[in-house]
Amino acid sequence: MDFAKIKEEPIPELKPFMPDFLEKRFSDLAELRKASEAGDTDQIKKICHQWKGFCEPYGFNQLTSYAIEFETSLDDKRPIDASVFVEKISSYLADKKRQINQDL
Repeated sequence: MDFAKIKEEPIPELKPFMPDFLEKRFSDLAELRKASEAGDTDQIKKICHQWKGFCEPYGFNQLTSYAIEFETSLDDKRPIDASVFVEKISSYLADKKRQINQDL
């Protein structure tokens, strides 16, 4: 399934929790950045695996897609530039924050 092509809308009952959910993802991003810089692939995979499990209902489909791609690359031992993924995710979360703030 191409999560990036699915409309990024949360389940209506989750909308009130969006700001909190987003702030937690920024905390995760800080952990991801730290793990990436340290080469801690286990921690990177842990964060990505968690995102795969709970981002879609909140309308963070692209984050789910990034997490799948990042985790799969690590599992397949394909050479990747983790900093590129981290920056894509950082940019995506910043865009989501702007969108959520406009919707409030």
